[in-house]
Amino acid sequence: MFEPESLEADDRRALVYTAAVANTFLLVLLVYALVTDRRPTAYWAFPVVWVTVGAWALLWTSRPPAATRTRLLAGTLAGAYLLVLAVAGGVVGPGGPPTTGLSVELTQLPPGWGPTLLYGGETVRVALVPFTTFGYAVLSYLVYL
Repeated sequence: MFEPESLEADDRRALVYTAAVANTFLLVLLVYALVTDRRPTAYWAFPVVWVTVGAWALLWTSRPPAATRTRLLAGTLAGAYLLVLAVAGGVVGPGGPPTTGLSVELTQLPPGWGPTLLYGGETVRVALVPFTTFGYAVLSYLVYL
């Protein structure tokens, strides 16, 4: 059984911060639903999970000491991993007609999904959804570590 007394101070602090991030995000989503008169769906939970887990991972992992060559190799590997995630996740892809140029979607998107930065060019297209961009960056950083 889970006993709070058995947790160390750092573990308790991690749980409090994690709960604060998740609850704040949920509160923002509920306020958004009330203000816009939109009905929440399961898709609204994705940003809550991604941002909460990502923030927790960033706050509670430390970089071990390593030689410069090792850090450069790890950085290169992490960059390649980020590129693979971006392409596989649909963040970056090949361009083509119609070219729309740069646009920012601010409306009709729940928190975490927007504001979304979109670019459609002849050679590349980019769709930066906040929670996926943050999540992929965190995963790449963890590879770097």
